[in-house]
Amino acid sequence: MNINQRKVGVILSYITLGLNALIGMIYVPLMIKYLGQQEYGLYQLMGSLISYFAIMDFGLSSTVVRFYSKYDAEKDKKGKENVLGIARRIYYVITIIMLFLGMIFSIKLDVLFGSSLSIHELQEAKKIFIMLLVNIAITLLSNIYTSIITANENFIFLKLLSIFQITIQPAAIIAVLLFTPRAFLIVVVQTLFNLLAALIKYFYCRFGIDDKIKYHYYDKNLIKGMLSFSMSIFIVSIVDQVFWKSNQIILGITAGTAIVAVYSIAAQIYMNYMPLSTVIQSVFLPSITRIAAQKGNDRILSPELFIGFQKTP
Repeated sequence: MNINQRKVGVILSYITLGLNALIGMIYVPLMIKYLGQQEYGLYQLMGSLISYFAIMDFGLSSTVVRFYSKYDAEKDKKGKENVLGIARRIYYVITIIMLFLGMIFSIKLDVLFGSSLSIHELQEAKKIFIMLLVNIAITLLSNIYTSIITANENFIFLKLLSIFQITIQPAAIIAVLLFTPRAFLIVVVQTLFNLLAALIKYFYCRFGIDDKIKYHYYDKNLIKGMLSFSMSIFIVSIVDQVFWKSNQIILGITAGTAIVAVYSIAAQIYMNYMPLSTVIQSVFLPSITRIAAQKGNDRILSPELFIGFQKTP
Protein backbone atom coordinates (compact mmCIF):
# COMPACT_ATOMS: atom_id res chain seq x y z
CA MET A 1 0.00 0.00 0.00
CA ASN A 2 2.83 2.42 0.88
CA ILE A 3 4.54 1.77 -2.44
CA ASN A 4 1.28 2.48 -4.27
CA GLN A 5 0.82 5.68 -2.26
CA ARG A 6 4.28 6.82 -3.31
CA LYS A 7 3.75 5.97 -6.96
CA VAL A 8 0.37 7.65 -7.15
CA GLY A 9 1.71 10.53 -5.09
CA VAL A 10 4.47 11.19 -7.62
CA ILE A 11 2.03 10.95 -10.54
CA LEU A 12 -0.45 13.30 -8.85
CA SER A 13 2.39 15.70 -8.06
CA TYR A 14 3.26 16.03 -11.73
CA ILE A 15 -0.43 16.36 -12.60
CA THR A 16 -0.63 19.17 -10.03
CA LEU A 17 2.34 20.94 -11.61
CA GLY A 18 0.80 20.60 -15.07
CA LEU A 19 -2.56 21.92 -13.91
CA ASN A 20 -0.89 24.77 -12.07
CA ALA A 21 0.95 25.87 -15.21
CA LEU A 22 -2.10 25.44 -17.44
CA ILE A 23 -4.49 27.26 -15.13
CA GLY A 24 -1.93 30.01 -14.63
CA MET A 25 -1.86 30.70 -18.37
CA ILE A 26 -5.61 31.35 -18.24
CA TYR A 27 -5.90 32.76 -14.74
CA VAL A 28 -3.19 35.46 -14.83
CA PRO A 29 -4.44 37.23 -18.01
CA LEU A 30 -7.95 37.31 -16.55
CA MET A 31 -6.67 38.81 -13.30
CA ILE A 32 -4.81 41.52 -15.20
CA LYS A 33 -7.90 42.19 -17.30
CA TYR A 34 -10.14 42.75 -14.28
CA LEU A 35 -7.62 44.31 -11.89
CA GLY A 36 -5.50 46.33 -14.27
CA GLN A 37 -1.71 46.23 -14.52
CA GLN A 38 -0.98 48.43 -11.50
CA GLU A 39 -3.29 46.65 -9.05
CA TYR A 40 -2.03 43.26 -10.21
CA GLY A 41 1.52 44.53 -9.72
CA LEU A 42 0.60 45.63 -6.20
CA TYR A 43 -0.76 42.17 -5.45
CA GLN A 44 2.44 40.53 -6.73
CA LEU A 45 4.62 43.01 -4.83
CA MET A 46 2.96 42.26 -1.50
CA GLY A 47 3.13 38.54 -2.29
CA SER A 48 6.88 38.77 -2.82
CA LEU A 49 7.26 40.73 0.41
CA ILE A 50 5.18 38.37 2.54
CA SER A 51 7.09 35.37 1.21
CA TYR A 52 9.99 36.42 3.46
CA PHE A 53 7.70 35.80 6.43
CA ALA A 54 6.57 32.47 4.98
CA ILE A 55 10.08 31.00 5.37
CA MET A 56 9.73 31.45 9.14
CA ASP A 57 8.64 27.82 9.10
CA PHE A 58 12.43 27.39 9.46
CA GLY A 59 12.27 24.05 7.68
CA LEU A 60 10.38 22.60 10.64
CA SER A 61 7.87 20.73 8.43
CA SER A 62 10.53 18.48 6.90
CA THR A 63 12.17 18.15 10.31
CA VAL A 64 8.95 16.84 11.87
CA VAL A 65 8.55 14.32 9.03
CA ARG A 66 12.12 13.15 9.48
CA PHE A 67 12.02 12.60 13.28
CA TYR A 68 8.42 11.34 13.32
CA SER A 69 9.36 8.70 10.73
CA LYS A 70 12.42 7.76 12.76
CA TYR A 71 10.40 7.08 15.91
CA ASP A 72 7.73 5.33 13.87
CA ALA A 73 10.37 2.92 12.52
CA GLU A 74 11.52 2.28 16.08
CA LYS A 75 7.90 1.61 17.20
CA ASP A 76 8.24 4.39 19.75
CA LYS A 77 4.72 5.81 20.05
CA LYS A 78 5.59 8.10 22.94
CA GLY A 79 8.54 9.47 20.96
CA LYS A 80 6.28 10.23 17.99
CA GLU A 81 3.79 12.04 20.19
CA ASN A 82 6.56 14.02 21.85
CA VAL A 83 8.03 15.14 18.52
CA LEU A 84 4.63 16.45 17.51
CA GLY A 85 4.06 18.05 20.91
CA ILE A 86 7.40 19.88 20.82
CA ALA A 87 6.87 20.91 17.19
CA ARG A 88 3.42 22.34 17.95
CA ARG A 89 4.83 24.48 20.75
CA ILE A 90 7.57 25.74 18.43
CA TYR A 91 4.95 26.55 15.77
CA TYR A 92 2.95 28.58 18.31
CA VAL A 93 6.03 30.64 19.20
CA ILE A 94 7.02 31.12 15.55
CA THR A 95 3.48 32.23 14.61
CA ILE A 96 3.31 34.80 17.43
CA ILE A 97 6.74 36.21 16.51
CA MET A 98 5.83 36.30 12.82
CA LEU A 99 2.56 38.16 13.48
CA PHE A 100 4.31 40.64 15.77
CA LEU A 101 7.08 41.40 13.27
CA GLY A 102 4.60 41.49 10.40
CA MET A 103 2.36 44.07 12.09
CA ILE A 104 5.35 46.30 12.78
CA PHE A 105 6.49 45.90 9.17
CA SER A 106 3.02 46.77 7.83
CA ILE A 107 3.17 50.11 9.65
CA LYS A 108 6.50 50.89 7.95
CA LEU A 109 5.37 50.05 4.40
CA ASP A 110 5.03 53.74 3.52
CA VAL A 111 8.69 54.27 4.43
CA LEU A 112 9.77 51.47 2.10
CA PHE A 113 7.45 52.22 -0.83
CA GLY A 114 6.47 55.85 -0.20
CA SER A 115 8.43 57.15 -3.17
CA SER A 116 7.06 54.65 -5.71
CA LEU A 117 3.44 54.00 -4.62
CA SER A 118 0.53 56.42 -4.46
CA ILE A 119 -1.37 57.06 -1.20
CA HIS A 120 -4.23 54.82 -2.39
CA GLU A 121 -1.80 52.05 -3.34
CA LEU A 122 -0.11 52.27 0.08
CA GLN A 123 -3.48 51.92 1.83
CA GLU A 124 -4.37 48.90 -0.28
CA ALA A 125 -0.87 47.46 0.21
CA LYS A 126 -1.27 47.52 3.99
CA LYS A 127 -4.64 45.73 3.80
CA ILE A 128 -3.27 43.09 1.43
CA PHE A 129 -0.14 42.61 3.54
CA ILE A 130 -2.09 42.09 6.79
CA MET A 131 -4.45 39.59 5.16
CA LEU A 132 -1.48 37.72 3.68
CA LEU A 133 0.03 37.72 7.17
CA VAL A 134 -3.09 35.98 8.49
CA ASN A 135 -2.83 33.52 5.59
CA ILE A 136 0.77 32.67 6.55
CA ALA A 137 -0.25 32.23 10.19
CA ILE A 138 -2.90 29.69 9.16
CA THR A 139 -0.33 27.85 7.06
CA LEU A 140 2.22 27.73 9.89
CA LEU A 141 -0.30 26.38 12.40
CA SER A 142 -1.54 23.74 9.94
CA ASN A 143 1.94 22.61 8.87
CA ILE A 144 2.09 20.09 11.68
CA TYR A 145 -0.95 18.28 10.23
CA THR A 146 0.62 18.34 6.78
CA SER A 147 3.74 16.78 8.30
CA ILE A 148 1.72 14.03 10.00
CA ILE A 149 -0.07 13.15 6.75
CA THR A 150 3.22 13.19 4.83
CA ALA A 151 5.02 11.06 7.42
CA ASN A 152 2.20 8.49 7.21
CA GLU A 153 2.63 8.52 3.41
CA ASN A 154 -0.98 9.46 2.70
CA PHE A 155 0.14 11.26 -0.44
CA ILE A 156 -3.03 10.64 -2.43
CA PHE A 157 -5.10 12.64 0.06
CA LEU A 158 -2.60 15.52 0.11
CA LYS A 159 -2.26 15.72 -3.66
CA LEU A 160 -6.01 15.52 -4.30
CA LEU A 161 -6.53 18.31 -1.78
CA SER A 162 -3.88 20.35 -3.60
CA ILE A 163 -5.55 19.71 -6.96
CA PHE A 164 -8.88 20.81 -5.48
CA GLN A 165 -7.31 24.08 -4.32
CA ILE A 166 -5.54 24.97 -7.55
CA THR A 167 -8.63 24.28 -9.67
CA ILE A 168 -11.49 25.65 -7.54
CA GLN A 169 -9.72 28.60 -5.94
CA PRO A 170 -8.93 30.46 -9.21
CA ALA A 171 -12.53 30.00 -10.36
CA ALA A 172 -13.79 31.49 -7.09
CA ILE A 173 -11.38 34.43 -7.40
CA ILE A 174 -12.44 35.22 -10.97
CA ALA A 175 -16.09 35.04 -9.89
CA VAL A 176 -15.39 37.60 -7.16
CA LEU A 177 -13.44 39.87 -9.53
CA LEU A 178 -16.39 39.94 -11.93
CA PHE A 179 -18.35 41.85 -9.29
CA THR A 180 -15.62 43.73 -7.37
CA PRO A 181 -12.19 43.90 -9.01
CA ARG A 182 -9.87 44.44 -6.02
CA ALA A 183 -6.57 42.77 -5.22
CA PHE A 184 -7.52 42.68 -1.52
CA LEU A 185 -10.49 40.39 -2.30
CA ILE A 186 -8.14 37.94 -4.05
CA VAL A 187 -6.18 37.58 -0.83
CA VAL A 188 -9.40 37.17 1.19
CA VAL A 189 -10.52 34.29 -1.05
CA GLN A 190 -7.06 32.68 -0.85
CA THR A 191 -7.11 32.94 2.95
CA LEU A 192 -10.57 31.35 3.17
CA PHE A 193 -9.47 28.44 0.96
CA ASN A 194 -6.30 28.04 3.02
CA LEU A 195 -8.39 27.95 6.19
CA LEU A 196 -10.68 25.33 4.64
CA ALA A 197 -7.68 23.20 3.63
CA ALA A 198 -6.23 23.53 7.14
CA LEU A 199 -9.50 22.37 8.72
CA ILE A 200 -9.72 19.42 6.32
CA LYS A 201 -6.17 18.36 7.27
CA TYR A 202 -6.98 18.73 10.96
CA PHE A 203 -10.08 16.53 10.79
CA TYR A 204 -8.27 14.01 8.59
CA CYS A 205 -5.52 13.68 11.20
CA ARG A 206 -8.04 13.64 14.04
CA PHE A 207 -10.25 10.89 12.67
CA GLY A 208 -8.20 9.23 9.89
CA ILE A 209 -4.80 8.81 11.54
CA ASP A 210 -4.37 7.19 14.93
CA ASP A 211 -1.72 9.58 16.27
CA LYS A 212 -1.84 12.14 19.06
CA ILE A 213 -0.01 15.42 19.41
CA LYS A 214 1.12 15.27 23.01
CA TYR A 215 4.04 16.85 24.86
CA HIS A 216 5.51 14.31 27.28
CA TYR A 217 8.90 15.66 28.35
CA TYR A 218 11.72 18.03 27.45
CA ASP A 219 14.17 16.16 25.22
CA LYS A 220 17.36 18.18 24.86
CA ASN A 221 18.95 15.87 22.27
CA LEU A 222 15.78 15.75 20.19
CA ILE A 223 15.40 19.53 20.16
CA LYS A 224 19.07 19.94 19.31
CA GLY A 225 18.71 17.48 16.43
CA MET A 226 15.52 19.15 15.18
CA LEU A 227 17.09 22.61 15.25
CA SER A 228 20.24 21.40 13.49
CA PHE A 229 18.25 19.70 10.73
CA SER A 230 15.77 22.56 10.28
CA MET A 231 18.42 25.29 10.20
CA SER A 232 20.17 23.64 7.24
CA ILE A 233 16.85 23.71 5.35
CA PHE A 234 16.18 27.27 6.51
CA ILE A 235 19.50 28.55 5.15
CA VAL A 236 18.70 27.10 1.73
CA SER A 237 15.24 28.73 1.89
CA ILE A 238 16.78 32.13 2.63
CA VAL A 239 19.16 31.86 -0.31
CA ASP A 240 16.32 30.83 -2.64
CA GLN A 241 14.14 33.63 -1.33
CA VAL A 242 16.76 36.33 -1.88
CA PHE A 243 17.62 34.99 -5.33
CA TRP A 244 14.07 34.53 -6.67
CA LYS A 245 11.93 37.14 -4.84
CA SER A 246 14.15 40.16 -4.13
CA ASN A 247 13.90 41.41 -7.74
CA GLN A 248 10.20 42.26 -7.46
CA ILE A 249 10.71 44.11 -4.18
CA ILE A 250 13.57 46.17 -5.66
CA LEU A 251 11.42 47.01 -8.67
CA GLY A 252 8.53 47.96 -6.38
CA ILE A 253 10.74 50.35 -4.42
CA THR A 254 12.36 51.96 -7.46
CA ALA A 255 9.89 51.69 -10.35
CA GLY A 256 6.33 51.08 -9.07
CA THR A 257 3.65 48.43 -9.45
CA ALA A 258 3.23 48.49 -13.24
CA ILE A 259 6.81 47.31 -13.78
CA VAL A 260 6.38 44.64 -11.07
CA ALA A 261 3.35 43.29 -12.96
CA VAL A 262 5.34 42.87 -16.18
CA TYR A 263 8.27 41.25 -14.41
CA SER A 264 6.07 38.87 -12.35
CA ILE A 265 4.40 37.48 -15.48
CA ALA A 266 7.77 36.53 -16.95
CA ALA A 267 8.96 35.20 -13.57
CA GLN A 268 5.93 32.94 -13.25
CA ILE A 269 6.84 31.13 -16.47
CA TYR A 270 10.20 29.92 -15.24
CA MET A 271 8.84 29.30 -11.72
CA ASN A 272 6.51 26.69 -13.23
CA TYR A 273 9.51 24.60 -14.26
CA MET A 274 11.47 24.77 -10.99
CA PRO A 275 9.50 22.15 -8.99
CA LEU A 276 9.91 19.46 -11.68
CA SER A 277 13.14 18.19 -10.15
CA THR A 278 12.00 18.37 -6.50
CA VAL A 279 8.63 16.57 -6.64
CA ILE A 280 9.98 13.16 -5.69
CA GLN A 281 12.02 14.19 -2.65
CA SER A 282 9.03 14.87 -0.37
CA VAL A 283 7.45 11.55 -1.34
CA PHE A 284 10.52 9.51 -0.41
CA LEU A 285 11.64 11.33 2.76
CA PRO A 286 9.51 9.28 5.23
CA SER A 287 10.54 5.94 3.69
CA ILE A 288 14.22 6.85 3.54
CA THR A 289 14.16 7.86 7.20
CA ARG A 290 12.42 4.64 8.26
CA ILE A 291 14.81 2.39 6.32
CA ALA A 292 17.85 4.22 7.65
CA ALA A 293 16.55 3.95 11.22
CA GLN A 294 15.66 0.25 10.94
CA LYS A 295 18.66 -1.00 8.98
CA GLY A 296 21.31 1.47 10.09
CA ASN A 297 22.94 1.30 6.64
CA ASP A 298 22.19 3.72 3.81
CA ARG A 299 23.61 1.27 1.23
CA ILE A 300 20.36 -0.70 1.27
CA LEU A 301 18.34 2.33 0.14
CA SER A 302 18.78 1.66 -3.57
CA PRO A 303 17.89 -2.07 -3.60
CA GLU A 304 15.17 -1.81 -0.95
CA LEU A 305 13.50 1.45 -1.89
CA PHE A 306 14.25 2.83 -5.35
CA ILE A 307 14.60 -0.47 -7.21
CA GLY A 308 11.59 -1.82 -5.30
CA PHE A 309 9.62 1.28 -6.19
CA GLN A 310 10.42 0.70 -9.86
CA LYS A 311 9.42 -2.98 -9.86
CA THR A 312 6.31 -2.83 -7.71
CA PRO A 313 3.09 -2.65 -9.73
